[in-house]
Amino acid sequence: MNHDGWLVHRTVILCFIVFSVFLFCSVTADTNQNPKDEIVVYGIYPTSGDLAQKGIEGKAAASLAIENLKTVYADIGSDRTYSLNSTDISSDPDSALAAVKSLHESGVNLIIGTLSSAQLEAIKPYADSNGVVIVATGSSATSLTIPDDNIFRLNPDDSSEEAALNSLLQKENIGYVIPLVREDSWSNFQGETILNRSMKSLSSDEVVRYNASATDYKEIVSRLDSLVGSALDREDKSSVAVLAFTFDDIIPIMEEASSSAYPNLSLVQWIGTDGNTFGQKLLKSEKAADFADQRKFSGYTLTLVDLFSSKIPLQMKEKIGYEPDGYAFSAYEAADIAAQVLSMHGSQEAKQLKEALVSVIEKYHGISGSMSINAAGDKTRASYGFFTLEKDSSGNFVWKNIGDWMKWADSAVPSVRNPDNVDAWYPVNSS
Repeated sequence: MNHDGWLVHRTVILCFIVFSVFLFCSVTADTNQNPKDEIVVYGIYPTSGDLAQKGIEGKAAASLAIENLKTVYADIGSDRTYSLNSTDISSDPDSALAAVKSLHESGVNLIIGTLSSAQLEAIKPYADSNGVVIVATGSSATSLTIPDDNIFRLNPDDSSEEAALNSLLQKENIGYVIPLVREDSWSNFQGETILNRSMKSLSSDEVVRYNASATDYKEIVSRLDSLVGSALDREDKSSVAVLAFTFDDIIPIMEEASSSAYPNLSLVQWIGTDGNTFGQKLLKSEKAADFADQRKFSGYTLTLVDLFSSKIPLQMKEKIGYEPDGYAFSAYEAADIAAQVLSMHGSQEAKQLKEALVSVIEKYHGISGSMSINAAGDKTRASYGFFTLEKDSSGNFVWKNIGDWMKWADSAVPSVRNPDNVDAWYPVNSS
């Protein structure tokens, strides 16, 4: 990493300040803010439960974005300052809704956060009917891809994940999967729609579903073992895989699956998705990590393709102890964008906030490059990394990159690359 990327980012922010001042002076808005006011960005983050890692990372990323923005303004001699007012929530959808209601009742109408699709689904009716604008990262369910609502998602939806997943399955030579699906809006969409459309028709008897609040996985794992056994009666084991649509609950599931009571589960590969790939807790569970390593566990997650040098990933690594996945960097951009919107527009009306958001996003160039959103307010550029587990020189499990997938724009043909030649991108083979 070098300083050039940060200088580019700083230059963009300075240019945007000039634009913001011009727009602020030319638009009449009912506001009690002035250039010396503190701009407060409000966010909600799950810091407990199965979403805790992504919530903690998102909160840290948003905090870093505000710190960097404060530094930029201090460097140019401005008295304006920024802060992040974050609310810790659980992984439960009702916890997210309660936080949004509380903030709205205190006068806040622009809220950022790291949220699952189930949480965003719980928030959406209230946000739409009460003029609350949500800028979220972490949710990708296509069921929430709805134009003209109050939800903006600064990560791509599952239509991109479908293609990335198919590329990973092709790379791993997997032709038959047994889905393990956590019961929520994201996993249900993935387990049914994606697989039915892109691989084969699945009956309800071919999908292992479990309640998101489950704590005992014996019955679930036993059924999974039985379905894998049935698949092995018809298919070569090298082409069969368990496909896990889970969050950090993959850890107790793998710990249970490692028992000799489930002999079929040790014969096939396991494939992960962005709810469990790159998880730090999995690396620290000796039993689950050993099982994942033995089963060649490979998965995908949103990543930050290094299009230009930036010191932000290094800052994030210093802040939380490791470099997170792309959802954290999207959370960084969400805080940066929200701060700029609040700087240029004092109105708290949803219509004006949404117009300002679109205006900022159209001109925004952040750590992931230029940004664009579709009619539903979802980010169009998508980049996913493929990862597996391996042991480092100290004998500790780490995530190893085994490939990358990129869709440069909504209408673009996706490309893939191998980690041994990061400058060579190839069109995705759709056959």
